[in-house]
Amino acid sequence: MSNPCWDVVGNSCLEVNGKMYFAMGDINITDNDATYSTLFNKEIIAEFPDMPDLYELVREGSWTLDKLKEYSIMVTSDVDGNGQMEWDTDRYGLISQYEVGVAMLLGSGQKTVDIGSDGFLRYNLNNENIIEGFELIYDFFADQSYQLIADAPAYSSVTDLWNTLARGGFKAGRALFYIGPTANVRLIRDMEADFGILPVPKLTEDQDKYYSMLQAGNATAYSIPTTATDPERTALILEALCEGSTDTLLPAYYETTLIRKASRDNESADMLDLIFENRIIDFSNAFLSIGINSFLINTLKSASNTFTSSEASQRGTFEDNIAKINEAFSSQ
Repeated sequence: MSNPCWDVVGNSCLEVNGKMYFAMGDINITDNDATYSTLFNKEIIAEFPDMPDLYELVREGSWTLDKLKEYSIMVTSDVDGNGQMEWDTDRYGLISQYEVGVAMLLGSGQKTVDIGSDGFLRYNLNNENIIEGFELIYDFFADQSYQLIADAPAYSSVTDLWNTLARGGFKAGRALFYIGPTANVRLIRDMEADFGILPVPKLTEDQDKYYSMLQAGNATAYSIPTTATDPERTALILEALCEGSTDTLLPAYYETTLIRKASRDNESADMLDLIFENRIIDFSNAFLSIGINSFLINTLKSASNTFTSSEASQRGTFEDNIAKINEAFSSQ
């Protein structure tokens, strides 16, 4: 698994009990498509000369949640002047979805379910850094005066939330930022205005680096099932396909589709390298049955931040679900 055609960093997050049951690499592109990133509209930025070079901000390590909020507020505008912010006419600073809050939390380098010293899954949601990080994220999402959260109840009547309201809104120039899976780069490549690509912002500037979460349910990995009659042969075929994809599939996806056809500048290519190189995989996303992913999203949606009390009341359920997964792995 040290072969560079495999995702060495991402795969290291998937090792359980000293064994690797899943692997990602050049053989598939859905893990790239499902990696969270931030898009920004260059034409809107051009209207605000006081706004800094966002690429340079990333390089300096200063692209943070506070900066995202500051610039989002700066550009938000009631375009039609009717005193109300409306998704189909006005301009927001940010378009996102509640799962972005999970991407921000894991983007701080923290994991809600980690690997313990015994090699098995370990509950970590009650970690002090996670509690403090979630509080910052909750406060960010609670203020919707400058952001449009696509899956918020207010937009439940909109047909096709993603193509019409989220991606559609960004393509139409109704938001400065759009945070979501990198697949969006391909899906909006016919956008008239120039756009750039950034990682998901850090929670605070003292964070060591940017981390990129894979979207739960949409990233795929490869595994060899116990039903394989000749696992060595299967492994050889996987290795050959992965090595062969390094010079075929990966360049077609990365260089031709993303960089040359979709993104609009050289800096975006550097940002994509940064985004894909520092992926973080949390077992709460790999195993949605644990319930932590939905817990975080539902807590973000609630009228008040009930993280501490709700986590304490549901901890036993989460730990039981983790224990079942550990038991399954220990029997292998």
